[in-house]
Amino acid sequence: IYQFPENIKNDDLRREVNRIANQKPVGGVIVQLPLPEHLNKYYVLNPIPREKDVDVLSERALGAFYNGRNPVLPPAVGTVETILTTYNLQLTTLKVAVVGLGFLVGKPIAVWLMRKCSEIYLLYKGCDFKILKNADLVITGVGQPDLIKPEMLKSGAGIIDFGYSIGKSQSANRKAQIRGDFDTERLAISDVRLAFYTPTPGGTGPILVAKIFENFYQLAS
Repeated sequence: IYQFPENIKNDDLRREVNRIANQKPVGGVIVQLPLPEHLNKYYVLNPIPREKDVDVLSERALGAFYNGRNPVLPPAVGTVETILTTYNLQLTTLKVAVVGLGFLVGKPIAVWLMRKCSEIYLLYKGCDFKILKNADLVITGVGQPDLIKPEMLKSGAGIIDFGYSIGKSQSANRKAQIRGDFDTERLAISDVRLAFYTPTPGGTGPILVAKIFENFYQLAS
């Protein structure tokens, strides 16, 4: 693990990433995001060689992924693939909604799904969510607690929740706690019966971490 001062300059951090990544014993490189506001993440990430890019975030690795040629999937994409395999879901028969098109989660998942699913809806936080009623699968990664309510979905749908933020419980104690984008507390009073949902915490997070290590192992082998 390499640590650098928060006020490090773009050129200096890029130079360090390049130096570390090109050492022969190094099998993989991860730059912990988010970076301080004054740093350009694209400029810092791009020196990582594609064959050592565990997170698939450099331009070369992303370009290869978008063309279906990268040796590993972005961890969020690998997480979705694992969950779909677990529930024996075939994307060719599914209508999928992706809520939030962020750099780490929504965008790579959306690109991957475009080549695979029956129909795809791409939604931002401020969109009209009525279209979610058509979706067999909803994947969300906005980071806004309880953004999506069970009644917005149809019975039999599934939801994969990458959202992670601090929000207050709706219970009597109203304590602050880690919450996802999906409002799981309303399930008990909702008529909607989902096929599955991933809880927060303990849902996508552990799989995501496992995928990071899996990518590292594959790249380093």
